[in-house]
Amino acid sequence: MPDSRLIKLAKTLVNYSISVKPGDWVYISASVNSLPLVNELIRFILHAGGHTSVVLDSDDLSETYLKESSKEQLEWISPINKLVY
Repeated sequence: MPDSRLIKLAKTLVNYSISVKPGDWVYISASVNSLPLVNELIRFILHAGGHTSVVLDSDDLSETYLKESSKEQLEWISPINKLVY
Protein backbone atom coordinates (compact mmCIF):
# COMPACT_ATOMS: atom_id res chain seq x y z
CA MET A 1 0.00 0.00 0.00
CA PRO A 2 1.53 3.33 -1.05
CA ASP A 3 2.10 5.96 1.62
CA SER A 4 -0.86 8.37 1.57
CA ARG A 5 1.53 11.32 1.99
CA LEU A 6 3.34 10.36 -1.22
CA ILE A 7 0.05 10.07 -3.06
CA LYS A 8 -1.02 13.53 -1.86
CA LEU A 9 2.38 15.05 -2.77
CA ALA A 10 2.42 13.46 -6.22
CA LYS A 11 -1.16 14.57 -6.90
CA THR A 12 -0.32 18.14 -5.85
CA LEU A 13 2.87 18.25 -7.94
CA VAL A 14 1.23 16.88 -11.08
CA ASN A 15 -2.20 18.53 -10.92
CA TYR A 16 -1.31 21.86 -9.30
CA SER A 17 2.40 22.69 -9.35
CA ILE A 18 3.09 21.73 -12.95
CA SER A 19 -0.50 21.28 -14.17
CA VAL A 20 0.14 18.36 -16.51
CA LYS A 21 -2.14 18.41 -19.54
CA PRO A 22 -2.72 15.70 -22.18
CA GLY A 23 0.33 15.41 -24.40
CA ASP A 24 2.74 17.12 -21.96
CA TRP A 25 6.17 15.54 -21.56
CA VAL A 26 7.49 15.31 -18.00
CA TYR A 27 11.17 14.48 -17.47
CA ILE A 28 11.91 13.07 -14.03
CA SER A 29 15.47 12.85 -12.74
CA ALA A 30 15.63 11.26 -9.31
CA SER A 31 17.57 9.09 -6.91
CA VAL A 32 16.63 5.45 -6.50
CA ASN A 33 15.83 6.38 -2.89
CA SER A 34 12.82 8.33 -4.16
CA LEU A 35 11.41 5.47 -6.23
CA PRO A 36 8.10 5.28 -4.28
CA LEU A 37 7.42 8.98 -5.01
CA VAL A 38 8.52 8.62 -8.65
CA ASN A 39 6.09 5.73 -9.06
CA GLU A 40 3.21 7.87 -7.79
CA LEU A 41 4.28 10.80 -9.99
CA ILE A 42 4.24 8.55 -13.06
CA ARG A 43 0.78 7.28 -12.12
CA PHE A 44 -0.68 10.80 -11.85
CA ILE A 45 1.11 12.03 -14.98
CA LEU A 46 -0.36 9.15 -16.96
CA HIS A 47 -3.83 9.79 -15.52
CA ALA A 48 -3.49 13.42 -16.64
CA GLY A 49 -2.67 12.25 -20.19
CA GLY A 50 1.02 13.12 -20.02
CA HIS A 51 4.14 11.24 -21.09
CA THR A 52 7.12 10.51 -18.87
CA SER A 53 10.84 9.94 -19.18
CA VAL A 54 12.59 8.82 -16.02
CA VAL A 55 16.28 8.82 -15.18
CA LEU A 56 17.26 7.21 -11.89
CA ASP A 57 20.62 7.68 -10.20
CA SER A 58 22.25 6.44 -7.03
CA ASP A 59 25.15 7.50 -4.85
CA ASP A 60 26.96 4.26 -5.72
CA LEU A 61 26.69 4.90 -9.45
CA SER A 62 27.84 8.51 -9.06
CA GLU A 63 30.79 7.46 -6.93
CA THR A 64 31.92 4.87 -9.49
CA TYR A 65 31.55 7.36 -12.33
CA LEU A 66 33.58 10.03 -10.53
CA LYS A 67 36.32 7.62 -9.43
CA GLU A 68 36.73 5.77 -12.71
CA SER A 69 36.23 8.51 -15.34
CA SER A 70 39.03 10.20 -17.23
CA LYS A 71 39.11 13.99 -17.51
CA GLU A 72 37.68 13.68 -21.03
CA GLN A 73 34.82 11.50 -19.81
CA LEU A 74 34.02 13.93 -16.99
CA GLU A 75 33.85 16.83 -19.46
CA TRP A 76 31.59 14.97 -21.90
CA ILE A 77 27.97 16.09 -21.97
CA SER A 78 25.34 13.56 -22.93
CA PRO A 79 23.21 14.48 -25.97
CA ILE A 80 20.18 13.50 -23.91
CA ASN A 81 21.11 16.04 -21.21
CA LYS A 82 21.59 18.72 -23.87
CA LEU A 83 18.11 18.01 -25.20
CA VAL A 84 16.51 18.08 -21.77
CA TYR A 85 18.26 21.21 -20.55
